Amino acid sequence: MSQSFLRSSIVIRLFVAGVLCLFLLIPVALIMELINERQARRNEAVQEVTQKWGGAQTLTGPVLTVPMRWVVGTEKGKNIYAAGNVHYLPDSLKVSAVLVPSVRYRGIYKVVLYSARLTVRADFPLADAARWASKDREVLWDQAFLTIGVSDLKGIKDITEATWNGSVLAPDPGVRTNEVVSTGITMYPGRLAGTEGGEFRMAVELNGSEQIQVVPAGKVTDLHVESEWADPSFVGGFLPSRRSISTRNFAADWRVLHVNRNFPQSWTGERQDLSSSAFGVRLMVPIDEYQKNSRAAKYAIMFIALMFLAFGMTDVLARVAFHPIHYALVTLALILFYVLLLSFSEQIGFNSAYWVACGAIVALVLVYLYGTVGRAGVTAALGGLLAVQYIFLFVLMQLEDYALLVGSLGLFVMLALVMWLTRKIDWFSVGGPPDRTVAVERAPDR
Repeated sequence: MSQSFLRSSIVIRLFVAGVLCLFLLIPVALIMELINERQARRNEAVQEVTQKWGGAQTLTGPVLTVPMRWVVGTEKGKNIYAAGNVHYLPDSLKVSAVLVPSVRYRGIYKVVLYSARLTVRADFPLADAARWASKDREVLWDQAFLTIGVSDLKGIKDITEATWNGSVLAPDPGVRTNEVVSTGITMYPGRLAGTEGGEFRMAVELNGSEQIQVVPAGKVTDLHVESEWADPSFVGGFLPSRRSISTRNFAADWRVLHVNRNFPQSWTGERQDLSSSAFGVRLMVPIDEYQKNSRAAKYAIMFIALMFLAFGMTDVLARVAFHPIHYALVTLALILFYVLLLSFSEQIGFNSAYWVACGAIVALVLVYLYGTVGRAGVTAALGGLLAVQYIFLFVLMQLEDYALLVGSLGLFVMLALVMWLTRKIDWFSVGGPPDRTVAVERAPDR
């Protein structure tokens, strides 16, 4: 293809530039992979810190477990027993948590940690305990034990109080049976008096990261959480019945009944799915740079398409011939914007990084176009269009709930503008040879 033919044919130039821009979409996919890679590295840094401090914590229980046995046969005049456990949940469970948050850094990555002061009060009336005992089944009340589930035991810093009916209990690490939870601590209240029940008290200092949840083990479960953190996110199976959020702190209260969850107050045998009903709060970081970078990169195709359209219209309307290399270099500059945005946002935050990257790319494109075409009007028009696109994208990034609506309206306005500017163009004559048709005057009849 000769240079003179490429220069003289607008259609060929647009076709070659279009194919070239399609190939340049490959770096856009690579940028998405880069964002995911940086996010994964951030998650690894967070995990490394939380493994040493304490992960997201879930408190389960306390659950009172009483071993039992029953006769399954005899051998040489002696009974042969099978063993099992009956598990009791409290009628009333009240948990109060005061979270003291702190922000740590692992390199450039931010990790949200907390120290929690928890107080737990549980009442076990054991009114239905008699239904598990019979002449064939012996309930071993002297071997009863309490299980308190803690999802990450490294976070336990101190148990300042643990009592059963006022008597001090000594916590043992680990769980005696996995029919309740997988990880936690065990306490032995001593010989119980059957249906008289008891009252459990515990105060614990617990380290964790990002979120804390409680399983609604009681017939009535009350949870109170407060912290000097301005951005809580309420997670799990239930929302708080009351909450108060200010610019400095928050407080929230939950009340959950046993009919709101899908497990019984007492059971034997297989483990129940207790954790599926857990609820609590997450100390949310309001700005996630990687999520916003990912959202911004999804608009890269739109930016490339609009700049391609703007160059094509300039070629047609202003008679400025752009070489496909011009398209390619400007497209690479648009792709470089997302790399700059990602790298700067890790250092100075997303909003500041956005305007730094935007200013750098707009200035670069303006200088390049002016040096290429030498026409201030064309350069200003194309640079202004690029700046408007970046401003439009920034507005979309702030409007999470209305981004689709505003984005679709914006594209509609852009398409309408293009259709209006090109409404009188004879596209059949664009890029083709001049019309050489000559009208032949009909000779008069003789």
